Amino acid sequence: MQPATQEQRHPWLDRLMADPAKAVDALLRGFAHLPGLQRASPCDALIALTRDLSDDAPERSALDRALLDWLRQRRADTDALVTLPGGVPNFVRETSEAMRAAWRLELPESSVWLRDNLLDLLTWAEDLSSGPIFDLGRAVLAAGAHLQQGRELRFLWFRIFDQAAAPRLRHRLDIAELGIARMDGGKAGGPPPELVVGLARWAARLPPNDGQKGEVVRQWRAVKGAFPRQPSFWRKQWQAIFDEGGYDHPFVGWLRDADPALKPAERSVRREPSLPKDIQGVIRDFKAALRRDRLTPARWLPMKGLLEQLERYAEVTGNSYYLVTSCTSVASAICDQAPGHALDLARRALVWAPSDGHSWSTRASALERLGRPDLAITASWEGLRRAPADSALSNQLALLLGARGRTREAEALLRKASRLDPADATSCNNLARVLGAEGRFGEGIDLLRGFAGRAGDQAVTYLLGCLLIAEGRRSEAEAVLGEYRRAWREDDRTTTLARLIAAGQAGVDEERAHLRDALRVEAGTKPLPWDAEKAETGLAAERAAIGRLEPVALVGEANLLFGLNAADEASRLVDGVLARDSSDVYAHLVKALADRDYRQSLEGRIGRFAGSLPLRLAALQPHAPDDQWREMARQFPDGQPLIDLVRIAWTGSEGDAEARLERWAEIEPRWDDSWDKFLKGQIGGHLRGEPTALPLAHLAHDALTQAVNRNLAA
Repeated sequence: MQPATQEQRHPWLDRLMADPAKAVDALLRGFAHLPGLQRASPCDALIALTRDLSDDAPERSALDRALLDWLRQRRADTDALVTLPGGVPNFVRETSEAMRAAWRLELPESSVWLRDNLLDLLTWAEDLSSGPIFDLGRAVLAAGAHLQQGRELRFLWFRIFDQAAAPRLRHRLDIAELGIARMDGGKAGGPPPELVVGLARWAARLPPNDGQKGEVVRQWRAVKGAFPRQPSFWRKQWQAIFDEGGYDHPFVGWLRDADPALKPAERSVRREPSLPKDIQGVIRDFKAALRRDRLTPARWLPMKGLLEQLERYAEVTGNSYYLVTSCTSVASAICDQAPGHALDLARRALVWAPSDGHSWSTRASALERLGRPDLAITASWEGLRRAPADSALSNQLALLLGARGRTREAEALLRKASRLDPADATSCNNLARVLGAEGRFGEGIDLLRGFAGRAGDQAVTYLLGCLLIAEGRRSEAEAVLGEYRRAWREDDRTTTLARLIAAGQAGVDEERAHLRDALRVEAGTKPLPWDAEKAETGLAAERAAIGRLEPVALVGEANLLFGLNAADEASRLVDGVLARDSSDVYAHLVKALADRDYRQSLEGRIGRFAGSLPLRLAALQPHAPDDQWREMARQFPDGQPLIDLVRIAWTGSEGDAEARLERWAEIEPRWDDSWDKFLKGQIGGHLRGEPTALPLAHLAHDALTQAVNRNLAA
């Protein structure tokens, strides 16, 4: 093509060079005078205007810088910009066109910014997305699909496959497929195996009824049409999923019935990697060896090989249960000796199961062992937001906060953990330790004596003796010492109790001092020499994630403080987060749930958060008209259980809502979603009139905060 002559040059290019910011803004918002391009979209117009420019033309550089500044302003000034004529729909349309122009024109600075900030932009865009037509999140994902440099977004695409099972997000399925297909630059050789794994994850989350069969078959035929291959190619891709994936869903039969090529071939060979045998036995033997001797590279090598085999199994089947549970089990075993490897395993588990409470707890434990309790606290808040009913996380976070003198928050977390599981000795014991650290010995004694499982727990009985000594109740302490000896004979604990009792007032003073310091966190473990590299790599990744997790920690603390009637302190935390990022839905939600006036103030600007069901529910008045609840369900059909739960909790019994919730509670929860399992159990008990661990209003509150779209990357 011949270079454009001066006569052919479009006048908009001159305006671009004279004032890049003004020219780009006018074009993207539809105000620019573009002779010959009046019907073109902004992105298509930019392609036509710049098609004859060389890569090093000054116009391209000016366009790139101006477009980048325009996108940054959109991200920073969203609240003001959505109030302009056209509101949120225009904002979404214009911003989507700008993002599309960045990757289609291969503008280097804009493309790098989009790629580097993709997850933050996606979190921001999700709450502006109101459906298939005005979906800014889809535009961000499209940019990610075209700008990814390798396989760094693999788990994001898996999340999008999972989410596309919801009717409201079904239109994103093609973007997930595109993202997987374009990994590694969309190299020749056929689609990667992750494509059929993603389809399996999506299909397995659809309702298991024949009404979904046509959708699954149509989607599979569309993929086959896009990637023509021999039947043996696809049979090999699906074989491990069908034979070993463990999917208890009829989609396997649907696909085999619809496509003869997917039926088992005669004399088919079992595909590797198959699931290793006796995984639990291998890990049990590994733990027994650790109790006998220290961890060494030679002892670690077979376990490393097992976990790598389990990861290969997860990669070809999409079933990550064995990998996640094995990673957390092994990480807990090695955390004291090799916290760097433990942190690596916990993070590996979380990319496969981001809401697994055990993995978050293990991650925090490893960070604490590495001498970074600050990072452990931050990670624990996000873990607890994702898994609000995880008592291990509550205990861990409570002790970390208690060690920093924040015993008020620690006590609240432990009291909730004790309500969630009244038979949990760890929660009871830790709560008594916190009370003891505050000098509230009598309350700790009453708590431990009222614990139903005390007779069978050494730690609880020993702590009861310590608190009685600190309270100066010598005869009762002697009785507990005798009780301990009869149950468990002599050991170091009986020696300590006997010495303190015999010391009289000196023993009382010593035990009180010990209880005051009982929550102090020990210094971090020095990693083994061969663990140091993993430790440094893991800590670097944690430091890189602090920008995403720190606001969650601050808002999580505020959420707890609001419940403790410390509204001024909580508001300062939330307002600080919102001052830095006014689009933080979690902060808006927590403040709205605690402050009725703030909830009312959201009503006039809730369109800014069109895609956030939790915040839109929080902005509803408790006795909103029926049509508002119905409209919410129409816009968020997959959110019907949350809508029903909130409505019942706020307004009382509602026949249809209760019936729907009862049916939903009977659906088997996924193994990697402990909150879903807990919530369904509690709702089912409530509807049957049985006692529940938490009141329905508390369940609704936790369900709303858990449902906030935050941090797609764990």
